[in-house]
Amino acid sequence: MKDYAEYQGYTDIRGSHDAIRKALQIGLIEDKRWMETIEDRNLTSHNYDDDVASEIYENIVLVYYPLFCRFEERMLCISENGTR
Repeated sequence: MKDYAEYQGYTDIRGSHDAIRKALQIGLIEDKRWMETIEDRNLTSHNYDDDVASEIYENIVLVYYPLFCRFEERMLCISENGTR
C-alpha cells in the first residue's frame, strides 16, 4: 500500500497507519477493518492472554486473510490493466 501510494505521488506516509489511511482515501481499499489489523498486531506484541490470542487468531483467519486476498486481487488487476 505504501509503495503504491508513493508511486502515485503521495510522500506523507510514515507507517502502517498512514499507509492504510491513504489507501482508504485513494480508493485502493474500501474496508475500514484494515485499521483493526494494526490494532490486533499491536495487541500481540506482549500478549500472554490465551483468550485475546484466540480472538486475534480468529480475526486473522476469518477477517484479515480475506482482506489480504482482495487486496492481492486488486493489485494484480492494477498491474495487469494499469488502472485503479
